[in-house]
Amino acid sequence: MAAALRAKGYTGSAETLRRLRTGEHDNPTASTLTGLGEVFGVGAGYFLDPVSVEAQMMTRTIDELSDGAREGLAAIIKSTLEMERAARAAVDSPKRKRGQTTD
Repeated sequence: MAAALRAKGYTGSAETLRRLRTGEHDNPTASTLTGLGEVFGVGAGYFLDPVSVEAQMMTRTIDELSDGAREGLAAIIKSTLEMERAARAAVDSPKRKRGQTTD
């Protein structure tokens, strides 16, 4: 891995990477994260934000679909989001009528 980082123009020793992997070191530099992201084909945020990890994995998977499949998936997501919003609004509506908030 250290060699792959160097090949991309980043520094990073095998020892530093081992310490990151084992949790002995938990504060990598921005340069290390950027380099690792380039090596693995993801953004540096992949290593920091679990939501970003899931979104990036989904995006990479979606990119492999045909245009028609992506359009179909977009329609499913839009429909699901509309149903979720309607369900939340229905739950929130009685609370608002009684003067309650959802916070």
